[in-house]
Amino acid sequence: MPRTLIVGGTFDTQGGKPSKIITSLSEATGYPCLNGGTLDQLTAVDFQAVDVLVWAPNVSNDEDKILPAIKARNPKLFLISSKRVVEKQYSVFDVISRLLKSRSNLGIKITQNQGTYQFELLDPLGNCLCATSSVGELGAAIKRRVEELCAMTRIGSTSIGSCCSCHPTVNDEFVQLVRQLGDEFSRYVNAVNPERFLGNASARPTDRITRCCHGFPAMRADLKDSPVYLVSRRNVDKTTMSAGDFVVVTACEDKVEYFGDVKPSVDAPIQIRLFNFYNKVRYIVHGHVYVSDAPSTHSKVPCGHVEEFAEIQALFPDPDSANFTVNLKGHGCLILASDLDFLRQQSFVARPFPES
Repeated sequence: MPRTLIVGGTFDTQGGKPSKIITSLSEATGYPCLNGGTLDQLTAVDFQAVDVLVWAPNVSNDEDKILPAIKARNPKLFLISSKRVVEKQYSVFDVISRLLKSRSNLGIKITQNQGTYQFELLDPLGNCLCATSSVGELGAAIKRRVEELCAMTRIGSTSIGSCCSCHPTVNDEFVQLVRQLGDEFSRYVNAVNPERFLGNASARPTDRITRCCHGFPAMRADLKDSPVYLVSRRNVDKTTMSAGDFVVVTACEDKVEYFGDVKPSVDAPIQIRLFNFYNKVRYIVHGHVYVSDAPSTHSKVPCGHVEEFAEIQALFPDPDSANFTVNLKGHGCLILASDLDFLRQQSFVARPFPES
């Protein structure tokens, strides 16, 4: 069982003040809470002993921010942060951007309508998992999603040696097509709100387009003896991508084995499984938009969790399948192609934002 904690209420030098909402949320989830108190009490908490943290304290802006330090000390912390949108207006895009910046797994947007609080439970991909005025319903939604995500599987990665001249490289035609698709993905992501893009917390200041707007490509290598694949490196800017921005990985599924010092994309575990199963697929591109008229998976699986593979396999159970597309519910799309022409033929649509 994960170790859980809710932190809320007011914290100051005078002893603080508890919050009725936090009391109700603790009762609804069964999570213990620290509900108001002194700043010393807040900073004395051992957050490294916590697996799941709901973060909703009221602390003066004059005080040092402690959440970044909490996440730095405990990078695997499952963080649910809150944003009160009552005294000052923030859009859903603003709240999502804050989730990305704080590396939160979920976020609670709190508004007020005619004296009644309203709550939206959001994730960093722009999904609304719950919209309610009931703290009990909010608590149930938090608990349900935490349990779902904690039950999902992430695969670690490890370098198994240096790159060498015998390793394959990506052909230039695929790289150019990846850039073109990236421009298409950006156009449809940005079309939802041209002023504040999804993920703009990590945007380049020159154009505010983020790496999340672009695709995550991969390619099967032409080697007969031991299969290897080329996947995009982590956090690469797809608009300037070159053949050197791909990482060579093996077909191992227990752990992502890669060559060199640069880690592959978080989508590598799924892409490896897809290549291993679909023997005729040569190219894979993932984007955070939808493909027009493509079949959709059933569950909302975040980036990097291998349960996504089983959802795709259920839609296309034939290992000889190739040149097909899948919409990943609440996430984006996958294009699995045996040739580059199929990649060129795709048309895209923007995801709803927020998406229910």
